[in-house]
Amino acid sequence: VSWKIAHGYGRGLGLEYKPWISGHEFASRGTYIRLKGNTVPRLYCFMSRLEADAFILYDCMPDVTDILEQYYLTLEETLEIADGLRVAHPRSGKYFNAVTTDLLVQKGSTWIARSVKTSRDLENERTLEKLEIERVYFSRRGIDWKIITEKELNRTLIQNLNWLWYGESPDAVFSDHQLLLDAEAAFVELYEREDLPFPHLVDEIEARFALAPGSAVCVFKSLIRRGIIQIDLTKPLDMLNPRRPHERRTPDGRYRSYC
Repeated sequence: VSWKIAHGYGRGLGLEYKPWISGHEFASRGTYIRLKGNTVPRLYCFMSRLEADAFILYDCMPDVTDILEQYYLTLEETLEIADGLRVAHPRSGKYFNAVTTDLLVQKGSTWIARSVKTSRDLENERTLEKLEIERVYFSRRGIDWKIITEKELNRTLIQNLNWLWYGESPDAVFSDHQLLLDAEAAFVELYEREDLPFPHLVDEIEARFALAPGSAVCVFKSLIRRGIIQIDLTKPLDMLNPRRPHERRTPDGRYRSYC
């Protein structure tokens, strides 16, 4: 623990943040998931699909300004909290282990803490004891702390956000920004023609602007991300016919959630 503290793990903000568990440690623990953030463009690592899904939800919220994963809770204080609760502090042999929180999220000037667990995890008494240490730690700081399970995450929403915000960005596909803007304007004009099947619209845009196959879908994603085309991301997206009546407006093409 002291070595990691000395090297700044579990501390910092934005691009300078270093999660308590490093990339090679994730690899040694088995399967792990890596994502490049949108809110803060650095590499994030997660030990489960559920952790990655919760991260995606917050990373795509327009009011989120920073996300810190595997955030270290001061050992001296967690030891004192565990003693007060009369529960065993996490340890390996004779050494105490650090307690971390899965996600510490900044919304404007406010921070919230989220522990990501499966609903089955919450049936384990020992897991609940460790979560209580986290709860007390953040309660002392006036920071809202909650548990997120798979029951709080809309699977369709997560899949749509993953499709929309991760992978190759429109700016990476279009080196000429004006070309992207021109293609977007033409796309919107054709999109409003409900008699034109969506696959034909895609073909028309790519032919008109001499774009590589798949580029028109990048244009579509850019328009959704900017809120120009409004899609309800909580519902399955049919790429053969993505138009839907009564779409919900989503600021900046993103979906607000209050997990």
